[in-house]
Amino acid sequence: MNNYEKGRQLENETVRTLTEVGIDNEHKGGPGDGGIDVSGVVAGIAYVIQCKNWACKIGRKVVDEFFGVVYRQKNNPIGIIVAPSGYYPGAVDAALEYGIILTDNANLVEVFSTPWNFG
Repeated sequence: MNNYEKGRQLENETVRTLTEVGIDNEHKGGPGDGGIDVSGVVAGIAYVIQCKNWACKIGRKVVDEFFGVVYRQKNNPIGIIVAPSGYYPGAVDAALEYGIILTDNANLVEVFSTPWNFG
């Protein structure tokens, strides 16, 4: 499986996970997605998700770039990165600084059930 296929697989799993628990979502991933793979609205709060199905942990650069994507959205969404491989400490620090949520698919539904994230 090539990198594109692995990325698409995680995007599809993310959409399936959200759909199974009734969370509104739209799959946007693919060429020209602008850094947003999945988006939607929960309890009146917009969210955008970037999926990274990498073999290695996610570094700060990914979080920095995604912050730029989130910041440019007109609907002021919550930014979420889904990565099963985990995160380096620099990525965690940046996410805390920017208010971006880092998770994996196993804990994704919990993100949406946490009151301070989605009212």
